[in-house]
Amino acid sequence: MAEITELDVLEGKIEALEAIVFGNADKDAQYPKCIDNMTSVQSNLFAVTAGKKKILRTFDKLPELEKYLDPAFVDDLTTPLSVKSEVILAEEGFLQKQAGYLDLMKSLEEYINSEHIRAVPTLSSKLHQLCELHIQQQDKAAELTEEVRSLLSNYNSIVNLLSKQFLQWDEVITRAEMEAGAKKS
Repeated sequence: MAEITELDVLEGKIEALEAIVFGNADKDAQYPKCIDNMTSVQSNLFAVTAGKKKILRTFDKLPELEKYLDPAFVDDLTTPLSVKSEVILAEEGFLQKQAGYLDLMKSLEEYINSEHIRAVPTLSSKLHQLCELHIQQQDKAAELTEEVRSLLSNYNSIVNLLSKQFLQWDEVITRAEMEAGAKKS
């Protein structure tokens, strides 16, 4: 097994930093500009602070200031170890539940890292096209529904009118038959 050297670790850290700084952008296109900008900022900073002892002392004390400004520093000073342990024990159930979720995630990692999941970004354009097609089909379906509703309404009114007409004709025929039956008798 290959031994990991300090150089490999350093290269990994640089790659992680580049991923944070550049994201998905082409780092080779922006890298010289980034170095030039950083060099320019550094030289301007040195030029501004040259001869100013208070600023230089402040820069020297910056790590100490960051330590004092960290909220965890105050917690470490004011919270005794027994209280911290009580807080952890009070959250034991929650922590065990989270550990179970982590174990579940680790067991499902092969599915999460599958090629199907990794291919999702490449399929987003197809999904967008399908969404647009679905919206168009929904609009057409709504139009067809409205047209069918209108046709059914017209059909119902025609059937109602025909029913009324047939009832009137039935009444006329019934009266005529009654009159004809009355004349025969």
